[in-house]
Amino acid sequence: MRLPSDPPAIVIQAEVARHEEVHRELKRLTRAMNEYWLLWATFAREAIEKGYHVQQGYASAEEYFEAEFQTPYRSVFRRTSVANAIAALPAEVQDHTRETLIKAGVAKAGILAPLLRKQPDGWADLVEAAPEILDGPLQERVNVAMGRPAHSHKLPGERFRQMVLRYIPPDQQERVERVWRAMDEEEIRRRGGGYQNPIDSFLLMIVAAEVELAAKGIEW
Repeated sequence: MRLPSDPPAIVIQAEVARHEEVHRELKRLTRAMNEYWLLWATFAREAIEKGYHVQQGYASAEEYFEAEFQTPYRSVFRRTSVANAIAALPAEVQDHTRETLIKAGVAKAGILAPLLRKQPDGWADLVEAAPEILDGPLQERVNVAMGRPAHSHKLPGERFRQMVLRYIPPDQQERVERVWRAMDEEEIRRRGGGYQNPIDSFLLMIVAAEVELAAKGIEW
C-alpha cells in the first residue's frame, strides 16, 4: 500500500517503432478494403445491369467506370462476377458465403466465382476453407471440383483464355467458356488425343466466323 507521502507513480509509454505502426495500419486498412470491395461490386453490378452510365452521360459502362472511378473494366468484371455468383446462390446461404468471401479477399473470391455458379459437390466446404488456402492450391482445388485437370491454369494458352473471359460480361462468361472448351474437346477427339491449346481453338472460332462472313459476301 502506498502512503500519502509517496510520490505519484510515473507510467512511461514506450514509443511504438515505425515498422510496427505501419504494419498495424496496413492490417487495419486491409480489413477495411476486404469489407468494402464486395459492397462496391454489388453496386457496380446494379449500375451495369440497369445502364446507369447513360444517366451519367457516358456511352458505355466501360467508359463510365474508367473515367469516374479510374477502375479498369477488367477489374470491374472480375469483382462483379463474384457479386453475380453470390446472387445466383440459394437465398439461405448467400449471407454466410458473402462473409466468407470478404474474409478470403478479392483475389480468392475471383478464383471461387466459377465454383459458386456451377455448385458442384463439396463447393460449400471449399469456400469455407478458402481464407486459409494459398491462391495457387485453391485454384487447383477449384479446377478439380469443376472437372478440370488440377493444373489446367498452368497449361499453354490457359492464361490467355482466362484473360479473355475476364472481359466477357459476367452473365455470359459461363456460356462462352463452355463453348470454348467444347471446341477443345472436339479437336482432341478429332486428333485422337493430346492437348488442345485454347489459343488454337480461339483461332478456329475466328476461321468459322470468316467462313460465315464470306458466305454472306462480307469482306474484311
